[in-house]
Amino acid sequence: MQIFTLLLAAMAGLAMAVQGSLNAALNKVTGLFPATLVVHLIGTIIAAIVVLFKLEGGSLAKIFSAPWYTYIGGALNVLIIAGVALVIPRLGVASATTAIIVAQVLTALCIDQLGC
Repeated sequence: MQIFTLLLAAMAGLAMAVQGSLNAALNKVTGLFPATLVVHLIGTIIAAIVVLFKLEGGSLAKIFSAPWYTYIGGALNVLIIAGVALVIPRLGVASATTAIIVAQVLTALCIDQLGC
């Protein structure tokens, strides 16, 4: 079962590199924040379909029981999407992805160390 989970993580990493390239291309056509808005709208539509058709076992009814700080993820997502779309054309996919991964690993180590 752990192999499946690792493969799923690898697929997510592959998708992140492809997504960054696609977002950068959309940024060139529409501009940074229009591209970020379109990406989020498409993601919102897909997430809404998953929730409406109960394709995952979560519960939207529990949304207000989450701690306030958990909603910061939405704002961080805008920073992530816009940041990646901005840096990939300047650095290239490999360099930008390397910088992203290094920052993610260092942050993850800090979070794990602090017990967050």
